[in-house]
Amino acid sequence: MVLSVMVFKALSRDQNIRIISLLVENPGLSADEISEKLGIPISTTYKSLAELCKAGLIRYDVRGGERRFYVEDFRFEVTPETLLKGLRSVEFKNVFSDIYGEGKYVRAVRLAGDVRDGKLTVRQFAKMLSITYHEAILLLMELGVI
Repeated sequence: MVLSVMVFKALSRDQNIRIISLLVENPGLSADEISEKLGIPISTTYKSLAELCKAGLIRYDVRGGERRFYVEDFRFEVTPETLLKGLRSVEFKNVFSDIYGEGKYVRAVRLAGDVRDGKLTVRQFAKMLSITYHEAILLLMELGVI
């Protein structure tokens, strides 16, 4: 498996790790069953499942008109070299647009100019976009601001 920003992001969320763990022990659960067993809202469950599928960590098939989820076989070794390769494999700005939408990306580009001009700090930039500091750093690097 190629490490990518999507994989790191998916594995950075506690509920996603809990879902993967549950599916390892109970393959073929539905979203409703996952939500119930983990005690998390169904909307959060659907969001997590979509993120995990997009990252290639889980898959689903349809049985009896219902999606059943399974963990994909994956194994990766994190070294400085594989980390760098993974981060370079997907441009963060494309991932950002996919996750947060084109409108938020356009706003980020506009605000990045304020960071470049010293009108905003990176933390302020992150807060205004409701993203993490690390996401802000990656985005600003991709945009050539820092």
